[in-house]
Amino acid sequence: MFFTARRALAPILVVLGLAAAPASAATTQHVNYTLSFLGHTYFDAVIYEEDTSTETGLRVVRDQAPLAEADDIWGLPRLFPEFSIGDTLSFSALLSLPDLEGKQAGTATFCRLGGLACDQGDPLAFYNAASSAFALAYGPNSLFYGILTPGSVLSWDFASWTCSEDNSSCGPTLTTARTASGDVADWGIMRAQFAVIEAPAPIPLPASALLLPVGLAGLAALRRRRKGAIAA
Repeated sequence: MFFTARRALAPILVVLGLAAAPASAATTQHVNYTLSFLGHTYFDAVIYEEDTSTETGLRVVRDQAPLAEADDIWGLPRLFPEFSIGDTLSFSALLSLPDLEGKQAGTATFCRLGGLACDQGDPLAFYNAASSAFALAYGPNSLFYGILTPGSVLSWDFASWTCSEDNSSCGPTLTTARTASGDVADWGIMRAQFAVIEAPAPIPLPASALLLPVGLAGLAALRRRRKGAIAA
């Protein structure tokens, strides 16, 4: 199952300069950013309403185009119903990584997104320190990825993937669900997106810490004078 997921998600990992490989000795990388929630998008979305005059009992009212959350008048299911468009969220994660080039898969030992635990499910973690590209892969259906720099957009994709028998190609299968309006919706990928607003500012040292080098220099000078007095 993981092989199928890796094959399906491989194009995204390649674009980010990341790739899955056997793990080796781990290092720790802490990421901590402020995000703004941009909302959900449903790709290949089709909306049906009940119509007893048709053979299927349904009639298409919207067909085959990305549907943004802001334009969703039917109330499709949400990947993150807790978040509203424009919400400011914190994203913090502690990644245990075999390298800082994104060539090998590590793990997320801690992950919080807007107060939600994003380390559940033991996601595979990837991070490239040079490009700030990262990804968290949650089994075959879910991937959180992007570039961790202010002004970039992070995406969280959720879909069921189907691959050919030889695993040479993969694509999302349609998800079907009832909407809040009672209609029926199909879509391929549900994507939630977050704008990276800023990285946290470095924590300033207290004034006492800034005076520490001066104090150490004074102690060293005093010690030299004492040694000189003893020698005399």
